[in-house]
Amino acid sequence: MKAVKCVATTAVFAAMIGLAVPITAEAAPQGSAIVAQSSVRTGQSAELTKAVEALTPYVHRQADGTFQLVAPDRVVRAVGSSMYTKIAASVQRVNAMIMAGELVSDASLAVRSSNPDALSTRTMDGSNGLSFHWWGIEVDLDSYWTNKLVSVINAGAGAAAVAAVLAGAGVISSPGAVPAGVVSGILWIGASAIQFCSNSNGVSLYLTYTGVPWCSGQ
Repeated sequence: MKAVKCVATTAVFAAMIGLAVPITAEAAPQGSAIVAQSSVRTGQSAELTKAVEALTPYVHRQADGTFQLVAPDRVVRAVGSSMYTKIAASVQRVNAMIMAGELVSDASLAVRSSNPDALSTRTMDGSNGLSFHWWGIEVDLDSYWTNKLVSVINAGAGAAAVAAVLAGAGVISSPGAVPAGVVSGILWIGASAIQFCSNSNGVSLYLTYTGVPWCSGQ
């Protein structure tokens, strides 16, 4: 995960926030992406990115492949008790997916799909790919496919069109192979925020296992 220019909106499922002001799924204004962009320009820190970096040393893989997050009080205070609770909820979700056989972890805290044939990676003028982490899912798109994604969202296209872009980029093997929540997270980030994040250089889109999306430039 890149600790660079970040934009966050509140997720359909709700949990953590990154840079932007909190916006609930029920009350999210159409200009939420603009609000998020404004918060970046005023220099607010990437809370979620910093929290993940601060907590990673305190994530331990257990014998059954699940993760345990136990941070000392000083780290919890630094991250914020509310943020810590929300990240812990994401860990609970990934643990449930591991126990269900959907994901597999290793000793380095890396996480992968139990069905790797559904995923693929190829490169154009940047990098395209989909990867899993203890904190969530990452989708990387080069500038060409970022522009394609922005175009279909701006055109008012729905989930099927977004999934088709991901399949076209080689991130997934087919539109039906996209992990649950990824497309809704991308739609919540929005075209203008994705375009702002990418700065014409491609974009990395992030989604916690409890549904919070945010993005950064490649």
